[in-house]
Amino acid sequence: MEFDESELRGFRFNLTLEIQNLIIDMLVKKQLLEEGNLEADKKELLEKEMIELRKKFVVEFRKSNKKKIKEFLKLLDK
Repeated sequence: MEFDESELRGFRFNLTLEIQNLIIDMLVKKQLLEEGNLEADKKELLEKEMIELRKKFVVEFRKSNKKKIKEFLKLLDK
């Protein structure tokens, strides 16, 4: 059976307040890094913070969306 994109139209993941805050924090830090107006030590610190934020995001997202992730993977397997 071929994958049908229309099955995903109403699909939504649970974005908790913690997930939303992590996304905002990552976007702000990403913007600061892209602007490039940072000293080398501050840039390195921000890059390390971004890595930690991504890890926290993954953990929180998986914790808050166990069932939704399973449903999503089933849809993709079709």
